[in-house]
Amino acid sequence: MAKIKNRSSRKKAQAKIDNKKQQENRWYDGYMFIPFDQSLDEHQIRNKCEFFGEMDDSKVINEVFNLPHIYKTTAHVFDRGTGKAVATVNSTEISERKTVPEMAQLAFDEAREGETKLNLKSSYAILRARKLTERDKLAIKAERLLERKSSAFAVLNYSAMIKGLSQ
Repeated sequence: MAKIKNRSSRKKAQAKIDNKKQQENRWYDGYMFIPFDQSLDEHQIRNKCEFFGEMDDSKVINEVFNLPHIYKTTAHVFDRGTGKAVATVNSTEISERKTVPEMAQLAFDEAREGETKLNLKSSYAILRARKLTERDKLAIKAERLLERKSSAFAVLNYSAMIKGLSQ
């Protein structure tokens, strides 16, 4: 009898571990396509970006770009001679969307490997984002709330300091 209980408890423990691993490594099913064409300015590049899969939904796009996420950027660089080179840059920490262009640049430089004859019109980057857990979302909200409170206290301290100087 004791062995049966031990097996069931081990199965439950293993199921919890498997469930936790699944939640930690969940990525959105879709991706964002970003062209590397130098003839386009930043507004044209923004308009030429394409969204596929889950990233095609505006709610998902707003969540991905308004909240910090873990991003994965893959650069697909074509040269005029040999063909295609691919390099991936992964962020290991939750970061703001401002880091996405830097990651794309790093992936591009890594994929290029010193090649000078590039076909940038056909080169592109793929951006993927990891889904946030509820714990991550709560931590981000708490962090932003603390930032607001500290800025409010700074304004109060500044106004008190001005009142003290004027007297």
